[in-house]
Amino acid sequence: MFIKNQKIIKIIGYPESSATEEYCQVFSKEGLFDFDVILPEDFISLSNKNEYQYIIAFWMDINLRTKICEMLDTLNLDCVTYINDNSYTFKTSKIGRGSFVGFCAVIEWNCDVGNHCYFGGLGGIGEDVTIGKNCIISPGVLIGGQTVIGNNCKFMIRSSVKDKLIITNNVVLGAFSNLTKNVDRPGHYVGSKARLVESK
Repeated sequence: MFIKNQKIIKIIGYPESSATEEYCQVFSKEGLFDFDVILPEDFISLSNKNEYQYIIAFWMDINLRTKICEMLDTLNLDCVTYINDNSYTFKTSKIGRGSFVGFCAVIEWNCDVGNHCYFGGLGGIGEDVTIGKNCIISPGVLIGGQTVIGNNCKFMIRSSVKDKLIITNNVVLGAFSNLTKNVDRPGHYVGSKARLVESK
């Protein structure tokens, strides 16, 4: 399911990026062809931004992605939201504009997912979870119920978060890592009981 208007869609990303390729493949399979890829740097310098609608399809450079998110929201530009028809998203949950929900993702009741988030396939979040804007939830990630996650966070493949945790902004959880305690310091966390290895 797409939430969009009639403007041409600009996928902000890099043609060689696996994330951008995923978006292009998904959009084409869904029968949507009125899109093209624009580099982040070209989007920033684009003079006629209001003529298009956008979705962000890269996440390796989280600082650049954050800058673009802020531009999209500050200028109140039109954004595409995509929710895969084979995902399981409760009607009581809210998905922010410009977000992408992948194949067989599960978003339980009363969740609030912010703008410009990516939620990969085969993962799930429990009930009453709040996720800030510009967060990357990679495939296979599990997040326990009643957890609150800040902005600009990234959860790598097959990581997990215990229920009822509070996670601050700008946190990265490494692949296959498990977060079991509140996080009040930005940085990179890894391990079976994830610990801070690099602060921001």
